[in-house]
Amino acid sequence: MAEYSGICQSKVSEWIKYLLVVLHETLDRLNFLAQRQGSFSIDENLDYILCDVTERQVSRSTDYELQKEFYSGKKKTHTVKNLVFSDSNTYIHYLGETYEGSLHDKTLWDEIGLKPSPVTIIADLGFLGAHKENENVILPYKSSKHHPLTTLQKQINKAIAQVRVRVEHAFARVKRLRVVKEKIRLRTSQILDRIMDIAVGLHNLRVTFRTINNKP
Repeated sequence: MAEYSGICQSKVSEWIKYLLVVLHETLDRLNFLAQRQGSFSIDENLDYILCDVTERQVSRSTDYELQKEFYSGKKKTHTVKNLVFSDSNTYIHYLGETYEGSLHDKTLWDEIGLKPSPVTIIADLGFLGAHKENENVILPYKSSKHHPLTTLQKQINKAIAQVRVRVEHAFARVKRLRVVKEKIRLRTSQILDRIMDIAVGLHNLRVTFRTINNKP
């Protein structure tokens, strides 16, 4: 970027700090940023909403205690994670706060203070137990060594997976922004959170205009 702009590397770093703020505020004024503050209220016009957690790789800290906090057993590396609610068009309605990779998905769910809603929420087994607190939550069946899944349960799980793949598509499109896709070497928690917020806002902008252009 420094070579392309004809300026030194230090100036690039300085300008990025300013321009990230401008981009974030612009997306906010255009209402493309996902909801973040307070309890999440699901739009009742939706047929259903998808819930999942996305992780981003970060640099390993030299502090051993911090290493343990950010180490994700699922990804086998050091990450930060965010809880996301997305609709069937991959538009992201809610983006949770950025947490250390060692935290369980269900813990992130408990932190958001989800408001009661009749809209069906489809999630994965990372949120096991959420269906006991919310009757409208649908989870796949879980198999065990002594209780294998029946044919019907496998068919139901397959149907749920075919619907849930849309939230994975949303994650893939958010991570078109390479700073979100690749290992982030910035260590400030505020900038890690803001970058994800901007990536989601840019994704929502693309989804909105794609939907408008596809209308007859």
